[in-house]
Amino acid sequence: MGRELTDDGPKLREERNFEEFHEDLRKDTRVPIVTLNNINNDTESRVHSHHVKQMIFNGKVTFEPVRLNQHNSDFKETKINVNQLSNQVLKPKGKGIHKSTNYNNKTRGFNELTTPYINKFIHQYNLNDLNRNIINAISGISKAQRNFLSEYDMDEQDELYLQFLNNRYCKGTLTNDLFEIVMTVLENEWIHLEKQIPPRSLSSNSSASDHHTQTARIYYELYGSDDGTSAFSEQACAVCNETESTNSNAIVFCDGCDVAVHQECYGIVFIPEGQWLCRLCLVSKNRKVNCALCPSHTGAFKQTDAGAWAHVICAIWIPELYFANLNYMEPIEGIQNIHKSRWKLNCYICDQKVGSCIQCSNKNCFTAYHVTCAKRASLCINFNKTPVSTIVQNQMSSDNMIQSYCDKHSPTGWHDCTEGIMKTRRYYRDLNQSKIENNIFPEVPQKNETQVASANRSKWKTNRGTPIAPHFFSQIVESVLSLAKVEHSNKVCYLICKYWSMKRELKRGAPLVRRFDSSSYNTLTLDQLKERINFSDVLLEDLLKLKGLSKLIKKRIELDEKLNSIDKNINNISRAPEKIFLRNAILSKFVSSPTFRAFERLFQESNKHYVMIVRCKNFEFNKLSEFKEYMEESFAQIEQDPDSTRLLLTKTSKTKELFESLINKISDFDVKKHIRQDFTSDPNNGMITQERPWKGPILLEDEELSDAEELNIREERLLRHFLNR
Repeated sequence: MGRELTDDGPKLREERNFEEFHEDLRKDTRVPIVTLNNINNDTESRVHSHHVKQMIFNGKVTFEPVRLNQHNSDFKETKINVNQLSNQVLKPKGKGIHKSTNYNNKTRGFNELTTPYINKFIHQYNLNDLNRNIINAISGISKAQRNFLSEYDMDEQDELYLQFLNNRYCKGTLTNDLFEIVMTVLENEWIHLEKQIPPRSLSSNSSASDHHTQTARIYYELYGSDDGTSAFSEQACAVCNETESTNSNAIVFCDGCDVAVHQECYGIVFIPEGQWLCRLCLVSKNRKVNCALCPSHTGAFKQTDAGAWAHVICAIWIPELYFANLNYMEPIEGIQNIHKSRWKLNCYICDQKVGSCIQCSNKNCFTAYHVTCAKRASLCINFNKTPVSTIVQNQMSSDNMIQSYCDKHSPTGWHDCTEGIMKTRRYYRDLNQSKIENNIFPEVPQKNETQVASANRSKWKTNRGTPIAPHFFSQIVESVLSLAKVEHSNKVCYLICKYWSMKRELKRGAPLVRRFDSSSYNTLTLDQLKERINFSDVLLEDLLKLKGLSKLIKKRIELDEKLNSIDKNINNISRAPEKIFLRNAILSKFVSSPTFRAFERLFQESNKHYVMIVRCKNFEFNKLSEFKEYMEESFAQIEQDPDSTRLLLTKTSKTKELFESLINKISDFDVKKHIRQDFTSDPNNGMITQERPWKGPILLEDEELSDAEELNIREERLLRHFLNR
């Protein structure tokens, strides 16, 4: 049963070497390029771009165009800074927002570090004038379209359907931008309509949120919960039953069954953009499945190696089970290793001999119970603050890591589990008798067939939560299409409404456009709102402190760089003081003088004397004597050269005079002696360490003098004579 934990973790396809997928492919391999000239006549008419993709379906090869977004790198400077937030002035810097049809002019002065990214959802810069006029006119069509902004983003499926509509009805008049506008209109209309739909609640005066809360409260009071749901607090993880999360271990909600799990508890390596579905909703959709280890039907499921379903929490607590892949925590293996005696244990909570039970960790107690029954009954099933990932990695020897106790041997301070046990027993009793729905909705009378048929005709959603577009949706879409003068708009409007409903059904009723719903704040109490405001104030204060720290860090780095530059200059002076002095006192002045520049213009690069110019400009001399000797020799060669012109000899004479005047000024200057007088140096490497506080002793040493010379006998007598007077 042992297994080696040598998995380095999953990698994205972009992070893996291409040779893992194509063994015969090398870096120097020539890859054929498919162009329009290579496509046959059957598919050539359907290709509209040189960027194509190949699709194989039912053995038939087709080519389709790839449309690239050309506005994916436009940016816009933010109008509000942190200082304005601190002063609670939430106004743009300018008097108004300047609108321009040419957005490329706004990208001038772009800074990759300071300029924030915006896309088409924030600014309508990528729409043509026709679509701008349509957007301006949409606001007057319906109340739900006020302050309209195109937010829908097309995918490949939309592209194929758009081609179908253009080929069959619109004849190319329905553009991509217009299709996104129409889909956004439908989303806005449905959101507006959904707020007006009366909820299916216990009373006609309660709202949808009140109905959901009341239903959850009744369900929890009657039956408890084994999947982390609760009516009185935020939803906990269905595995570890904790509500805290971090950036690296966030709680993720399934868009299908609304179960909540930590990334580490369920094996979610990457959180996808858009919808996330648990393994059960992804594979079995909304079908009811049975856990192979317990009688519960709710919670976080994963498949076994045989294709059955089991709870993740059951696989963690039953010692014979383990996960084949520790990163994805699936499949569950080892069911064949469970001892026969464990299958025969009877759960004392639900009183069912179903699945596999665990037993109380008290060494003198043999009480057996299902893991999910213990969780629903609120028994002590404790991870001892050990991360689930650590428990899973050491699952074969995790007896001391995780412990569970029955209600009689609960640790000191643990709450009474009697009520939880009663809720669990009531749940399985009513589940077997199909009484759960009647207990939650006791006052709802049974409907006859006529009433059921009438209710179905007035439904706004299907059983799967798919919105049913009413007739006035098509009228609004037809009005929008008429503004763009789309052909056969009276037929296309119905087809787009049907497509929108099917698109919603594909996403299990989830919105096609993500947006913030301010109505969610209506569910918060006054104390909760005050707490959030206080938190935002603290966060803003921290941001201001962070801004101040950033400025100080920037200043420190600048000073550090300046200090490093100074240290570098000091080290260079210590290593070659004469070279630095020669460059600053003579060469730089000599090269930058008008006389030298006029002298330089007389030479070509091919001239044999041009090397003198190059050496002077590159400061290639280390000692004053070397420089003096080389220049005198070079001037002599030019003067003795028979090819030298009269102008060249004149300029050479002036340059030589300038050179001699600069040399004479420092000919008697000893650089090393002055550095030794002004600075102290390390005797080991000769590097300058600090400035000399007083150069008196070093001057005495240079002049070979002592601090006080000894007096002879005559001088001592004379000194005493003056002192005794």
